[in-house]
Amino acid sequence: MLLGAILSMVDILGGILLIVSAFVPFGESGFIITMGAVFLTKGVLLLVYSKFGKEHIDWGSLLDLVTGALLVLSFYSIYNFIFPVIGIFMIAKGVIKLVTSLV
Repeated sequence: MLLGAILSMVDILGGILLIVSAFVPFGESGFIITMGAVFLTKGVLLLVYSKFGKEHIDWGSLLDLVTGALLVLSFYSIYNFIFPVIGIFMIAKGVIKLVTSLV
């Protein structure tokens, strides 16, 4: 229960970073590339778990992969109009998971 709440707060942080990265260039911040690596790893692990765990691929793991890739791109100062949209979806995913993990 606590791990789910912590991971959902990380999702919310990732969404906020994506929204802010569209307007404020982070340049070569080590925090952005680290968060991108965390989200890429989380997305790959969830996809592998869903493949071998006989479960369906959920939209959350794909959203983690996309968020990680976009954060890595923002590290290299590559921005697009889709960053805030994906950030809003990531925040919504984090809030939904936070509410469901605390109930």
